[in-house]
Amino acid sequence: MGQAVKQGEIVQGRNTLFARLAAIVFFSELAHGMLLYGIIPELLGSRNYTVFGFLQANGLEVAGYCLAAYVLAELVFKLPAGHLVDHHGPDVPLRVGLAISLITVPVILLARDPHIRLLGSFLHGIGAAPIWPAVISSWTRGRSARERGEIMGQILTWWMAGLGLGLILGNVLVGFTGRAELAVTYAPVALWIVAVVASCWSRERLGYPACHGMEEHELVDLSFRFPPALQTMAIGLFIQNLAFGSLILAFRQLATTRLLIPDDPNTRWSTSILFAALVALGGAPSVMLLGPMGKVADRIGQRNAVIYSMLVVAPLIGIGPFLAYLHVFPYSHLVRFAIMIPGLLIAAVAYALLLPAWHALALGRIPEHQRGRLLALLMSVEMVALAMGHVVGPAIYTKVDFRAPFVLAAVVFAVLALVYKMGYILPADLHDEHHGSAHPAPPPAGRTSAVEP
Repeated sequence: MGQAVKQGEIVQGRNTLFARLAAIVFFSELAHGMLLYGIIPELLGSRNYTVFGFLQANGLEVAGYCLAAYVLAELVFKLPAGHLVDHHGPDVPLRVGLAISLITVPVILLARDPHIRLLGSFLHGIGAAPIWPAVISSWTRGRSARERGEIMGQILTWWMAGLGLGLILGNVLVGFTGRAELAVTYAPVALWIVAVVASCWSRERLGYPACHGMEEHELVDLSFRFPPALQTMAIGLFIQNLAFGSLILAFRQLATTRLLIPDDPNTRWSTSILFAALVALGGAPSVMLLGPMGKVADRIGQRNAVIYSMLVVAPLIGIGPFLAYLHVFPYSHLVRFAIMIPGLLIAAVAYALLLPAWHALALGRIPEHQRGRLLALLMSVEMVALAMGHVVGPAIYTKVDFRAPFVLAAVVFAVLALVYKMGYILPADLHDEHHGSAHPAPPPAGRTSAVEP
């Protein structure tokens, strides 16, 4: 009876912990999406600015510089933030980061000088750096290897939902108000306040330092090392995210200039509506299925899940641009749209299977005392590859051929899947009970915390 009560308390504690972490991720990413992709471009408008004393730039370009400053700061400070999470626990770095982000929002929104906005965006990126290392290390600590895919699916669901909804709401609110300086100005501030409250609403800690509960002789093994399996996985991560990143802007250009253009020039407005529908059809199933597909990955094996999903996605990507040759007058664009729907749905399911499975495999190779730092390092590799892809994809699309980035990405995914299947780069699943740590760190005696293994 006592054991059953204790198990119930542990489950309840984990539910409370997940609710707090989900709120932090969702509301912070919701604020990010609104601010970076909706409000800042509207605030800067179509005016011309002189940046750094000599560079002439329009509002859209300055908005791009703000986004670049944010990404650069998050990249530079993510590894130090992960180090702080490992050595001091997630609570203090997370709350300091959220506070920095909260303070910088009004600076970005109310400043008139573009340099102040650039500085605010850079500081905002510093504030965002500890969020992911803190959340993932908190939610995965002491959990079974059989749960990793489900765990990563849960976290990634709230991330994608928040960022996607923020992007939509930011543009919608700006469109409704007509002036971003009005009600929209305070929406991200309110969201950040919710995220800060979520991090503090309970006296129970989100987590503990990596050395918590270890004996003195165990502390000598806390040096920072990059496991060999992660080194090869980082190579695969970079290549697959470079290929994926090259498709994002190229797909938008392909859809809006070749696949969804009506034959009747008087109905060209329908292009934007059809493209928005495609984004929703591809994005919504991915968000909703990340949790369930994470469970599927745990059942069929996380390595198999990555391989199968890449083999499914590769031909769909390669076939996409050739739909431009399909002409069924006078409704060619609607026929192409109808053909793309099942392909997008299949790709969404495959992506929802791949994302938690890959992160779960990486998680299994990270010792708990290095979780914050190594996760931060892998996420930096991921972001750099995506950023490079955003440059490479449009360049290949315009300078080589509109089909080239899609065919190239399809080949990359297929080859990677085969390399993974042959046993290179991607390691086998682990089936240990405790994930990646020889020294699981329990909470203090008598505590029934959400982080109790």
